[in-house]
Amino acid sequence: MGFEAALASDAEQAQLVALRKALAAVPPLPGPALDDDLCLLRFLRGYAREKEPLRAAAAAFHAMLKWRNDFSMDAARAELLAAGAAEPTWPAALPRFAALVASTGAGLVRRLGWSKDGLHPVTLCLIHKYDVSGVLRSKLGDDLLAFQRYVDEYWLLELHRLSVAAGRVVGRVELVYTADMKLNHFGLRAVRFFPKILAGSKHFPESARRIVSIGNNKVAVALYQRVIRPFVPAHTKEKLIILGRDLRSERVVAAMDLDAATTAEVAALLKERAAAKRDRDYGTADDIRDRLRDDFGVTVDDRVKEWTAAG
Repeated sequence: MGFEAALASDAEQAQLVALRKALAAVPPLPGPALDDDLCLLRFLRGYAREKEPLRAAAAAFHAMLKWRNDFSMDAARAELLAAGAAEPTWPAALPRFAALVASTGAGLVRRLGWSKDGLHPVTLCLIHKYDVSGVLRSKLGDDLLAFQRYVDEYWLLELHRLSVAAGRVVGRVELVYTADMKLNHFGLRAVRFFPKILAGSKHFPESARRIVSIGNNKVAVALYQRVIRPFVPAHTKEKLIILGRDLRSERVVAAMDLDAATTAEVAALLKERAAAKRDRDYGTADDIRDRLRDDFGVTVDDRVKEWTAAG
């Protein structure tokens, strides 16, 4: 079972009943998305490979509730759904995060578009612009941690809304662009801060359908292996695709999942860039190249006249 499956198989329906019994002592929870079948199904699937999956799912759910209480996530939920909105507000648009966006907005994760099938939302993070060191120097570390929690809550709400509409469990496709990350991009203080940034992700099993990290050099791979990987849940690691700097590889093509509208926009920019190069307007060509990278995670290789997407 997984993201291609319908809401729940007959076996999963029985497991949902058992999980609800195991959670019988849990007090009433705010809806939507916390204790309905869609949320519980993510926990069942996320811990399906454990020796005692039902017990593991129940324990993880209780841990999630404690985490929510510790960080007043019900208040965050209310803020995201202000004025009874049907769709949650993207956290970067909230006034509380204005200083953080001004500090490292280009590096914060953002929505990019949709997968080819039109079901799964696609996000993009430009690691070389994710200035954790600058955030910490500006004493905005707590804001960054709060932003990540709000992003997690946003996706809990948004994925639930999309799943109800699609009639199946919907998950994010996460694109992480690391090709331009330099050796000294993250200082020691920033590296030590990463576990705090990632601490909440374990409470949202089966939120990511696929995670694609592209353009990785030795620095990026070392950062993942030594700092990030120990804090990534097992159910998330298996969805991770790490691609090297060979942007023409078949693995990149296989991982691409841009929707038709986004692909058309990219094609138009590529055409505009080609015209600028023919006119020897290299400044405009470079600006379009940078926009393709920063807005879409698309890398242009002029040597082989090909483009590839970080997805």
